[in-house]
Amino acid sequence: MMHRKDFLNREAALNKIRAEAASRDNQNRQQAILRPNLEKLRNVVVRQYTNNTLPLTAPIQSQGSRRSRRFPSLSTPLSTPKPFIEAEEINEPFVLSQGGLGDALLTIAASYRYLKCKTIYGCNDSVKNVMELFFSAFKVRHTIMPTFHGNMRLFNWLASHPHCMSTCHIPPNMNYGDWGANKSKYEECIDLYLPVKQIFGTVSSDMPIITLAPGSINSGPDPQAHKQRSTTKEEYQSLVNGYLDKYAVYVTGSEEQFSMYGLINHPNFHWMTFDTTINYLNQRTPQGIQQFFAIVNSSEMVVSVDTWLKTYSMLGQLPTTILQSKSGGKYINGPIDASDNIFLNPSLWNFSTIKVEDAIKNTNHIITQRGCEAIGRRLDVAKMQSEQHNVNLIANIANDSIVIFGYYVSIGDFLMMTPALKALKEQNPTCPIYLVIRKASATAIHDVFHNFPHIDGLVAIDVPFVKYNAIAQNYTAHKSINFNKAIQTSNTDHAAVSFAKLCGVNIKDTRPIITLKSEDVNWADQYDIDDKCIVIHAGRTDWPGRNWIEERWTETCNLLKAKGWRVIRVGGGHEYPMLNADIDIVGKTSFSQTVSIINRCACVFGTDSSIMHISMALNKPTVGLFGCIDPKLRMATYPWFIGLHTNDLDCIFCWSAVRPPFPTPISCKRNKVYCMERISSEMAVDAIERAIIAHKNHHADQL
Repeated sequence: MMHRKDFLNREAALNKIRAEAASRDNQNRQQAILRPNLEKLRNVVVRQYTNNTLPLTAPIQSQGSRRSRRFPSLSTPLSTPKPFIEAEEINEPFVLSQGGLGDALLTIAASYRYLKCKTIYGCNDSVKNVMELFFSAFKVRHTIMPTFHGNMRLFNWLASHPHCMSTCHIPPNMNYGDWGANKSKYEECIDLYLPVKQIFGTVSSDMPIITLAPGSINSGPDPQAHKQRSTTKEEYQSLVNGYLDKYAVYVTGSEEQFSMYGLINHPNFHWMTFDTTINYLNQRTPQGIQQFFAIVNSSEMVVSVDTWLKTYSMLGQLPTTILQSKSGGKYINGPIDASDNIFLNPSLWNFSTIKVEDAIKNTNHIITQRGCEAIGRRLDVAKMQSEQHNVNLIANIANDSIVIFGYYVSIGDFLMMTPALKALKEQNPTCPIYLVIRKASATAIHDVFHNFPHIDGLVAIDVPFVKYNAIAQNYTAHKSINFNKAIQTSNTDHAAVSFAKLCGVNIKDTRPIITLKSEDVNWADQYDIDDKCIVIHAGRTDWPGRNWIEERWTETCNLLKAKGWRVIRVGGGHEYPMLNADIDIVGKTSFSQTVSIINRCACVFGTDSSIMHISMALNKPTVGLFGCIDPKLRMATYPWFIGLHTNDLDCIFCWSAVRPPFPTPISCKRNKVYCMERISSEMAVDAIERAIIAHKNHHADQL
C-alpha cells in the first residue's frame, strides 16, 4: 500500500516531467516557426498573440534609419515570444509587405486592384493602430503583424507561398540598397494609382485649399542628421503665412507635432489630425479619417516634406510639391538614401520639388505651375488654343455636334464602340458626330470608320496626353463624351455596354460593326484562301496576362495542319514567330486588306486584339485567348465566339477583379503567368473546331 507522502512525491515528480515535456513542446513550437525545413509553415500566417503582441523574435534597437538597420542571424539567442494562439490556412491570394505609412500606401495600391486579394503587413507596434485605420479606410482586407525585421525567414516563407501575388516594393531579404541597384525592376512592379477621390470624395470650400505637411521637428533639424525631412518652426510659420491670404490652409500632423509647431492666428488656418480639426482659435472639431482625406483630395496643391502625405497625394494624382530634404544641413541633388529611389523617383511620380526658402519667397509660382500646366487641373480650352493651333480644329465643329474624345483608345476599343455609335446616331439623327483622336493613330482609325454611316468626321490633334485629357475634361463648346472614361468605369459590363451607358443609349448586341472598302473586297483574290483556312494572330503585347507561350503557336499550327487545315499568319509585325504557316502576311497588309483576308477564312484564332474584334464584326468563328481579362467583357455572346481560358486558378481574370480605373498594362503578381501557361495547344485546336461547328450548325438551322 502506497503511503500518502510517497503518492505526493510521485505526483510531484510526474508534474515535473509534464512541465518539462510542455516546455519542450513549447520550444519545438517556437522552433517550428523559425526553422525553414518545416514546409507546413508556408501555409500559416500569424494573426495574433495573447495579450500584447510581440514579434517572433525580439526587435533589435539600433542607430540609423530603418533602411540601414542590421540584425543578428537567427542563431543569436532570442527572447521568448508569447504563445502563438491562432493560425490560418492560406487558401487565397495575398499581398505581402511591411514598413511605415508610405510603404502601406504603396501596398494598398497593389492590394486595392484585386477584389479577392488580402494583405499581410508587418509594422512596428507604435504605428499598428494607424495601419489598421489606413487599411480599413481603403476597405482592404488585411492582417497586421509585428515587423518582419529580424524575422527574415518568416517573411521569405510567406513570400515564396504559391498564393503570394506580390511583395510589392519590398526587396529580397529587405536589402533596401537593391532599390537603387535595380531601379528599373521596381519601377515596373509598383502600382502608381489609387482612386482616392472615388473612395473618399471631396469637400466644398469657399476658398481654394492648400494642404501642408511640415513634418516632425524631431525628424531632422539637426544639421548632422543624415536626412532632414522637416521644416523648422520659423520656416513653417513663414510658409503658412504666405498662403493664408488666398487659400484655406490645412496643416497635417499629430498632436505632438501640433504642440511643437503651434497655432497661427488667422481665420484660414486649420490643423488636421486623423480624428480632429483645430481652428485658429484652438477650437476642436471631431472628424473621421474619411473627412481628413476628402479635404486633402480637394486641395489645389499638396505641399509636403518627404513624408507619407506626399505618397498619398502622388498616388491620387493630386498636384504635389515636395519640399526638398537636406543631408548634413545641405541640399543634395539626387537620392539621399535608398528610399528616394522609390518614393522620390521622378520616373514614377508626377511632382515638383522646391527648396523651403524658395517656396516661402514664391508661393504663387508653384501653385500656378503645378495646378494648371502639369496636371491640367482647371485648364481652359481657350488657353490651349493659343498654345496649340491644332485645337482650333475643334472650334470649327458645328454647335449642335456631339464630340467624342479617345486618346489611348486602340483599334479594338474603337471597334467595340461601334454598336453604341450606331445607337447614338439613331437617337440623334440630326446631330453630327465627330471623333477627336490623336494624330499618330489617325490612319488606322480612318480605316476602321471608312464608310461607317454613323460617324460624320474625325478630328486628329497632335498634343500630349496631359493636354489632350485636359481638353476632354473641360470641353464645353459641344455635347462631349470622353471615351477614355468608358473603359475605366466597370468590371462587370462588356466594354461596348460601358460606352453605351456613357452615351446614354441602350444596345442589345455587342458585336462590332465594320464595313469593307470596295477596292479591298477582292484584294484577297491573290491568295488561295477558302473555308479550309485558319487565320492565326500570334499577338505579342505589353500585358503578360495576355501573351501565350511562344512555342505553343507553332504547336497549334502543326496540330491544325495535321488535321487538314491551312494556316494564315497575320499581324502588324510584332507577333511571335510561327515559321510553319502556309501563308505569312505579317506586316504586309493594311487594316482593310487584313479585313479582306479574314472575311474569306473559316476561323480566327489569337490573342485579345483588334484581329479578334474584326473577326467578330465579320461574324466569323472566333477563338480568343484570355487570362487576366474575363472574355465576357470583350467578346460578343454567340456560340461561335469562344473566349478560351483555364478554370483552375483563383487568380483567373485578375484584371476583371480590379476596382476601376484599370491599370494598363497590368503586370502579373505571381512568379509565372499561370493563366496563360495552362492553356494547351490541344485546348486551342479543340476550341477552334467547336467554334466552326457551332457556326455551321447555326446557319444550318437558318435554312
